Amino acid sequence: MKVMGTDVKGALAFLDKEFGKAKSTTNKDLKTGDLFATKKQEDKTESFILKEVKIFPSGHTGNALSRYITQERGIDTCLASKFLKEIHYSTAQDGKHFFAAGLENTKGGYEIRNPYFKGTVPENTKSISLVKTTEGNRKIVCFEGMLDFLSYGTLLGLKKDENYLILNSVSFTEKAAEMIKKGAYSSIKTFFDNDTAGQKATEFFKSEFPFAEPQNAVYAQKKDLNEFIMELKKTEIKRG
Repeated sequence: MKVMGTDVKGALAFLDKEFGKAKSTTNKDLKTGDLFATKKQEDKTESFILKEVKIFPSGHTGNALSRYITQERGIDTCLASKFLKEIHYSTAQDGKHFFAAGLENTKGGYEIRNPYFKGTVPENTKSISLVKTTEGNRKIVCFEGMLDFLSYGTLLGLKKDENYLILNSVSFTEKAAEMIKKGAYSSIKTFFDNDTAGQKATEFFKSEFPFAEPQNAVYAQKKDLNEFIMELKKTEIKRG
């Protein structure tokens, strides 16, 4: 009711419309989205305004955003709280208020993620994200998206002698390579997706950095590292 700005009747009507029938969405290329509304492809030109950046909720099991990241996507709660923000934004057209989990990028924007969409706010700030644990590191680990980065941290823990680069889009593959060259990294590991775009990114990195070590064979049966960790979590629950 609060998010949609409606009463009980309106909220129930909305839920019935959105979830009354089985639905799926493949609008992964939309610029942004919200936690509770599924927008059609033709809505992708809608403009969004960044309203507020909040601390990501920790330990609040009643918070839908926290549950999505930690329970549904299998991310460690402490890692989520450390690296993510709760991003609030609105539509420029009608001022509707939405929110999502966000990771800051090198342009000062936020790469956002929720159950329906992933994108960037404010608009025109999409870029790579770089997480430095210590200045002067010569090891770097590369990912396509923030959930893969957080999955790595959940599985193996983040190390003080490694920096972490998140492409946020495979279109930034060349830009990422330039950044790595400037950083004079001597050790490179990649955790790109097991799809056509991910394979091309892996091949490009190998051509630019012959010493790069692709790690996608570890999750060869899954699309990406996050799907792999989600499957591990399911297995743990069944055993428990």
